[in-house]
Amino acid sequence: MKKFEVVNSSSSLSETIFNSIKLEILKGNLKPNQSLSQKEVADNFNVSRIPVREAFVKLESMGFLQKRINSRYYVQAFSVKEIEDLYDTRLILELEGLKMAFPHYSKIDIILYDGMVQQMEHITDSGDYIILNAKFHELLLEKCPNKQLVAFINQLWDGVALYSPSIITNQSHFPNHEHKELINAIKQNDLNTALSVYEQHIVNAKKRLLKYIQ
Repeated sequence: MKKFEVVNSSSSLSETIFNSIKLEILKGNLKPNQSLSQKEVADNFNVSRIPVREAFVKLESMGFLQKRINSRYYVQAFSVKEIEDLYDTRLILELEGLKMAFPHYSKIDIILYDGMVQQMEHITDSGDYIILNAKFHELLLEKCPNKQLVAFINQLWDGVALYSPSIITNQSHFPNHEHKELINAIKQNDLNTALSVYEQHIVNAKKRLLKYIQ
């Protein structure tokens, strides 16, 4: 049983365990269909099974784990159809979110986004890239005034995060040039170009993933 990195140690036990397991999945250290034992996780954190069970239930509800007929938990795996549906839904919702967010970007926002893209340019660890990439998209779309739409997009990104290790780990180059093109369009206040770049960004991510798993 691997040792988990403790995340947010000031949180409740179940939240700490939840965040630690989620991080290992995001980094690709826990693979699709890999089983997780409540007892082993409890021993790892030196806690009872109660907070572990709570963490597993939350991970299952968010799509990170799957409870099977033998009552064991496994890291979620997805079919080609599920992946296609997820990215097609991303395309619809995130383009609308970007369109609604666009008038609300301030100079400070753009400096922040640009800095994150520059930071991604120098990242060599795939796990760090995955986490920063997700945060970049979250901040970019949180300016959308329709908070219900933002909530739906954030839920979708839990699924996106599960696939990210598969398409990014072991790549020699991370897909950061598309982020640069997007930020340049935002700097120039060019909504049409921003939407076009963002659409191609999602389409390319979908193609990379489908190519990887097929």
